[in-house]
Amino acid sequence: MTTVRGRFERFEGEGRTNERGELQWVRLEIEVGSISTMNAQRDAHLLAPDFFDVAQYPTMVFESDTVEVLTSHSFMVRGHLSLHGQTHPYEFHLDVTQPVRGLYGEMRIGADMEGYLRRSTWGLKWNQTLELGGLALSDDVNVRVNIQVTPQSDPNLHQHWELEDNGQSIDFTVRHHRLLRGQLSDVRGWLDMVDGRPQGLQVEVGRCTIEGVSDTLLAGLFGSRTPLAFTSERLTALGDGDYEVSGSGRIGALSVPLTARLSSVRLPQAGRTYIGARVQIDVPASVLTRLRPGTSAASDLRCSLWFSLPAVMTETSQRAQPVLV
Repeated sequence: MTTVRGRFERFEGEGRTNERGELQWVRLEIEVGSISTMNAQRDAHLLAPDFFDVAQYPTMVFESDTVEVLTSHSFMVRGHLSLHGQTHPYEFHLDVTQPVRGLYGEMRIGADMEGYLRRSTWGLKWNQTLELGGLALSDDVNVRVNIQVTPQSDPNLHQHWELEDNGQSIDFTVRHHRLLRGQLSDVRGWLDMVDGRPQGLQVEVGRCTIEGVSDTLLAGLFGSRTPLAFTSERLTALGDGDYEVSGSGRIGALSVPLTARLSSVRLPQAGRTYIGARVQIDVPASVLTRLRPGTSAASDLRCSLWFSLPAVMTETSQRAQPVLV
């Protein structure tokens, strides 16, 4: 005997995740009449009263009750499957991929579900005895679902992330006459997101060291205050995930307006509690002159860094609800 494979051509569904990207709930509805096994005669029999009886039971529906997180991308989903007029417990294993961007810039996640059922449990008992003995059909059915998920966030979804210092230094570069390298430590702040887009940013740096620059000189620039603090007042989207950020800053004891560029923002996902982003801060030459009275800065200073810090969500207005397509 051989294995017969088929597929359903028409289905829809939706799911819900928590703030860490872990699946919390899922519902699938399949149009039974869309079955195809690449054999018209067999398909017609499957749709008849001997099997699905599609005229009386046109859909099958699964809805989860619980979702067990196995790993950051693996789940055991348990719920109830309604099929052929009967509803019984059912479970399947689900693996998901990392989010990727499609051809048109949309976010997509691959999902692979595997399960098993006995068709007789749902009243699908038709069979025939073969001439040489045995039954024509097995009672066991392997179920596999391969789909893509397109996350659909509520436009009012608001998340406030607190960035926490993890005791590690952040490398950065400074371009002012020449390229200098340094490290930032004791970095804290917060990031506001609305519908997956940055809306507000605050960063405060507790300590700064620069290669080739003495601690005495840095102390003369910054005094006893934290070296750098920045709070955004306006974010302007530039495209391709880049944002121009303008706001108020403080360099040492000097309060000044600053501009920055924010890009490559990565929010925590399942199994990861870090926020990452690339930040570029421009300090005008006029500000540098004010830092060291009696001197004249001939060019602006540009500080570039990539940070990845532990983050804790302290506020959220609503959960994102990915839609299965």
